[in-house]
Amino acid sequence: MIVSCNQYLSLLTHVAPLFLTCVSYEMTFVCSTIFHWFAPVSKSIMKTTKRLDYSFAMMSCFVGPFAMFYYNFQDRFVLVVSIFLVCFVLNVVCFVLNLGDWIHHHKRYFLKVKIFALAGFSSIFLPNFIQHAKRLLIARG
Repeated sequence: MIVSCNQYLSLLTHVAPLFLTCVSYEMTFVCSTIFHWFAPVSKSIMKTTKRLDYSFAMMSCFVGPFAMFYYNFQDRFVLVVSIFLVCFVLNVVCFVLNLGDWIHHHKRYFLKVKIFALAGFSSIFLPNFIQHAKRLLIARG
């Protein structure tokens, strides 16, 4: 059976969100394993691996609901891409800030909480809220 380029791209487009979710969760498990293996070695290694573990956990929170959101809103591509880009920017900012020392100073604790809460809200709550609203609209109409 010969598969055309368009069929291959269509298949790749439909499988990519699920693949991205699986890779994200695997990276989180790997970073968590690295943290738990190497944390007892020294305080500096514990600090670095802990930040890496938290950073990839944040990225998993971002990528996790995206596959569900993508498959439910295939007909509204602009909405999916818009929300994805907003969530992506917020989570990349959180990822980078979490790896550095600047955000972990005790004076910036509330800023860190606000940034991480906004990223989590946009990644987890917003796609689920929009999906629930879509179901309510379909049920009414």
